[in-house]
Amino acid sequence: MKDESPYTKVPNSFFELEGLAPIQKLVLLVIIRKTFGFNKNSDGISLSQFEKELNCKKPTITKAIEILKEKKLIKVQKQYLPNGGKSFNRYTPLVKNFNKGSKDILQGLVKKFNIQKENNTKI
Repeated sequence: MKDESPYTKVPNSFFELEGLAPIQKLVLLVIIRKTFGFNKNSDGISLSQFEKELNCKKPTITKAIEILKEKKLIKVQKQYLPNGGKSFNRYTPLVKNFNKGSKDILQGLVKKFNIQKENNTKI
């Protein structure tokens, strides 16, 4: 059964990512919204869509995308039109894998792990 709720599920580990500028997190959130928000693994997103969503210029968005790719937080696939012309890119957020990954993979990207001690004290 598909989740038809009007919400986008954002992995908890997203909020613990370190070393990202605010624009990089916003670009990543747009990608998460356009994919996970519509029950997709990836989606074709044009730079003009990013501009509209973020009210930001293309060079800033392009730089943020490059950094997210370097940090292996997103996968970008170039798409081409049937006539050979370039089309918008297809983006896949790799953040959802953090919940499945090992602590070794996450070190350096995540501020702290969600390990909680059970507290049995009574007030």
